[in-house]
Amino acid sequence: MKQTTNYKLRFLWSILIAFTIYITSCSDSDNSIPEPTPTPPTPVSLKIEADKSIIKANGNDTVKFIVKADDIEVSTSVKIFLQNDSTVLSKMDFSTKEAGAYTFYATYDGVKSNEINIEATDIPILLSVDKETIKANNKDIATFTVTADGEDVSANAVITMIESPDFIISEASFFTQNAGSYTFYATYDDNKSNEISIDASEVVLLLSADKSSIKADNSDKVSFTVTIDGENVTADSELYLWDDTKLDALSFLTDEAGSYTFYAVYDGEKTNEISINATYVNLVFQMQHCVIQIASTICPNCPKLTNEIEKYTGNKSIYNVVALHPYGRICNSALAGALASTAIQFAEIAGISSPPAGVIDLHHPFYLYPTTTQSRMKDQFNLSTMARERIAETGIAIQSNVNNGNIDFTVKVKSVNTNEYRFFAFVVEDKIIHSQRSYDENNNSILIKDYEHNNVGTYMLEGEDPLTGVNLGEIQSGKEITRTYSINTSNFNTKREVNLDNCRIVAYTLREIGGKYYIDNATNCPVNGTVQYLYKK
Repeated sequence: MKQTTNYKLRFLWSILIAFTIYITSCSDSDNSIPEPTPTPPTPVSLKIEADKSIIKANGNDTVKFIVKADDIEVSTSVKIFLQNDSTVLSKMDFSTKEAGAYTFYATYDGVKSNEINIEATDIPILLSVDKETIKANNKDIATFTVTADGEDVSANAVITMIESPDFIISEASFFTQNAGSYTFYATYDDNKSNEISIDASEVVLLLSADKSSIKADNSDKVSFTVTIDGENVTADSELYLWDDTKLDALSFLTDEAGSYTFYAVYDGEKTNEISINATYVNLVFQMQHCVIQIASTICPNCPKLTNEIEKYTGNKSIYNVVALHPYGRICNSALAGALASTAIQFAEIAGISSPPAGVIDLHHPFYLYPTTTQSRMKDQFNLSTMARERIAETGIAIQSNVNNGNIDFTVKVKSVNTNEYRFFAFVVEDKIIHSQRSYDENNNSILIKDYEHNNVGTYMLEGEDPLTGVNLGEIQSGKEITRTYSINTSNFNTKREVNLDNCRIVAYTLREIGGKYYIDNATNCPVNGTVQYLYKK
């Protein structure tokens, strides 16, 4: 009985398990019908919002939109329309480079939202300049700066001159040579800036002179100054006469009376014109004399004569001394040189056979004897001016240069009267250190080894007689003639080394009086230098 009962229980469990498996297999069958997905309800309200209502029309400033359906933010299946042209935005934001008012709305599930307005404002384009006034000299530069909303965009902006719209400013800078007022504006991304004005003031380039009139004596000189806005630029300027003749310096002198007009040029710009009046001057030339001294290095009396000559001529520019050293028994030093025979020629004129002696203006000898007093010596030097009692008829001007051992000089001679004149020139050397016989305080003859010799005749015009000179021909009254001469120093056997830096030209004119040639006037000039006419004051 008990065994039967267990069997029954086992059978019931089997049925129960089988039924459970059947039920499970039925629930997993492909023929089962799924439950339907619920459809969301159509929203009652749709609202579009923006994070800002104003943006800058710079293409970068962006407004972001938010769309809410029944206060729940949605983004899928949402369309945002720009009402201005009915276009649909590709995303939930908007930016533009065009200023203006823009209206937007959204749609979602067939429902249209409210409208929202966005204003795109112009970018503030600011044009500024580092200076509002420049000089109209093509050099003074004004530099512009263009900013867009505070950012420097000068390199990409276009700056336009209102007075000349076709004139585009390059490199954001402006300069001009024309005085006036100029107005500019800038554009950037089609946006226009403020206007700004620049005044270009006229550059004051001024020529001035230290005097308005001069004497037409080839000595009185006017000097000019060139300034630009007060700055002295004379050194970099050039001076011209009214006929466009360029002058060598910014100064002028003349011996022709009249009115002269000048202008200067600086950096290609022409100044104002200035007129200078040169007044007529009666030609009264300062009389200058030529003193030929016959000297010797072995003559103990010669230094005494030299001292006397310096005493009566050294402080007077009217005496021009040429010391000639004969060669022979009385002198065989290096100072005799190539002009020894000329020294003898003048010694004969003086009527002496040995120094110390000399001759003034070719015809007035002077001597130094042991018995010669200072009063007598003074009388000898006054003799030439007292005996002739006349004024010089000629004036002499010289321009000289040394070129490769040649002394090249241009001589101008002007005459008071119409007459025939002649010309001659020596070259003398100063500061020669050479021995010299002299007397000491006890009147004993001594040798001075380092004696300084001056006015030593060294060269002269070749092939010409110093007693008659070179024929200049007739010179008309008040007129001027010009001659050019050259002395080749290598043609002279000086027996010493000559320092041309210590050399001067001693020149004189001659005219015939009573069948003899007299020195009419004389002058001296450095071999690298200039001397003008000397007028009597």
